[in-house]
Amino acid sequence: MTRKDRTHAHWATAWVGAEAEDCADLVARVRRAVFGHTLDLPPSPGSLRARDGAIAALGGDFARPLGTGEAPQEGDAVLMRAAARTRALGHHIGLWTGSPGTPHILHHMRGLGTCLHPLARLEDRGLVLAGIYRWM
Repeated sequence: MTRKDRTHAHWATAWVGAEAEDCADLVARVRRAVFGHTLDLPPSPGSLRARDGAIAALGGDFARPLGTGEAPQEGDAVLMRAAARTRALGHHIGLWTGSPGTPHILHHMRGLGTCLHPLARLEDRGLVLAGIYRWM
């Protein structure tokens, strides 16, 4: 799907079920194919603690947190964490979409695959929102 296509059809639904190595691989592939934005995200380390550390080490090289009053836009980064990990920065990434109608997150989970979840139902998958970021 090209950048032009995202104005004619909902870009995120085309990716549901897509193969990916992990959540970062999916995000990089979608950002390149749909938004024309090449990302060189590091491979995801194995443990959740290692993933938290890897994200912290990026230090804002790829995206910045949305400011107060800034509304999320199609394709913004959504950082999530396991609901039980209250001290975690976030170790799971997806992409924001406001269509169709309500906020959804396109993301890839091992065992579930690439899916489109309503933001309000992330906790059904054991996830909570850690932040929304605008790509740089």
